[in-house]
Amino acid sequence: MTSGADDERTIRRIVAMILQHPIGDQEDVSADDDDDWDSLRHVEIMFALEDALAIRFSDDELQELTRLSRILDAVRRRRLKSASSDAVSPDS
Repeated sequence: MTSGADDERTIRRIVAMILQHPIGDQEDVSADDDDDWDSLRHVEIMFALEDALAIRFSDDELQELTRLSRILDAVRRRRLKSASSDAVSPDS
């Protein structure tokens, strides 16, 4: 499993690559305030993230995750949920 820091670097790299401009380490960008983040690029971002992180977003998440900070939070929650379910032994 990857670390949260690795996931964040990957997410920031993919979003920056698709939006075609750098994104700072603490910068938060969104479809609302970045003219380059249009509906087509949003789909590209989400599918690239799914492929890179080996996760699948629900249809609702695909529509709602239009801000970098929300994407980061969703991936963290997904990883935590996965880690906690992996930690449960079948004999419990």
